[in-house]
Amino acid sequence: MALLVVVRLFVSDRSTMDEWLGESPGLAAAQVVLLEATLVGIAYLTAGKEVMSGMLRRASSRSIVLWAFISGVCLSVLLTELAHVLTTAAPEVFSPEVLVSIARRLARPSPGALGLLVALSAAAPIGEELLCRGVMLRSFETRLGAAGAILASSAIFGMLHFDAAQGSSALLFGLFAGWLVVRTGSLWPALAAHAGVNLTDSVSVYLGWVDASRVLAHGLPVWMVVAAIVGLGSAAFLIHSSRFVGTVERVISDPR
Repeated sequence: MALLVVVRLFVSDRSTMDEWLGESPGLAAAQVVLLEATLVGIAYLTAGKEVMSGMLRRASSRSIVLWAFISGVCLSVLLTELAHVLTTAAPEVFSPEVLVSIARRLARPSPGALGLLVALSAAAPIGEELLCRGVMLRSFETRLGAAGAILASSAIFGMLHFDAAQGSSALLFGLFAGWLVVRTGSLWPALAAHAGVNLTDSVSVYLGWVDASRVLAHGLPVWMVVAAIVGLGSAAFLIHSSRFVGTVERVISDPR
C-alpha cells in the first residue's frame, strides 16, 4: 500500500503526470502496463494464489458478465458527463488537464496509441480490480460488512487516481463495481464493467468520435445521457434479478 501512495503522490502534480506518461503514446502504454503489473503483484503477495483463484472464478452466467460490460459502456457516458459538470462548475478544483492529456496521446492513430488503448482497456481493469475490489474489498468486508467494504474500497480507488475529476468518477464507478462483486461473488462482472468504461472512453477518442476538450467544455447530447441512464438501469436490474447471488465470503472460503 505504501508503494501505491508513493505512486499517487508522484503523479498528483499535473506537470509531473505529463512527464511520467511521456510524450510518446507507446511510452505511456508501457508505463500503464508497468503500474498495473505492480498492482497485480501486490494483490498476489497480499492475497496469495489460492484466494486470487477464488476471486477470479467464473460467474455462473455469461449473461451477467455481458450485462456488466454493457453497464460499463453506459457508465462511461454518464461519467464523461459528470466530468463536464464538475470541470465546468469548479475548474480550479476539478481541472480537466489530466483527462485532456491522456486523450491527447490516444488521439494520434499510431501503433503506440493503439498500445495505450489496449493498456487502458485491458491491463488497467485487471490490476485495479484485483487490488481494489479483490484484496481491499475482501479485507474491509470482514471488519466493516459489505456496505462498509464497498464504500472504503471505492474511496481508496478514487484517491489512487490522478486528480479530483478522475477521482470523483473512480469513486462512483467503485461503488458500482463493489456492488457487482458482492452481488455475484465474482470479480469477472466488475472486470467487465471496468473494461466497458475504459474501452468506450479510449476507442471513442482513438477513432476521433469524441473530442475530449470539446466534450469537457460543452457536455454530451441530452439523448445520449438519457439513453445511458436507461441502459445502466436496465443492466443493473437484470443483474440484480439474476438467480445467481454470491457474497464476498463465498469467494474467499470456496476458491474453486
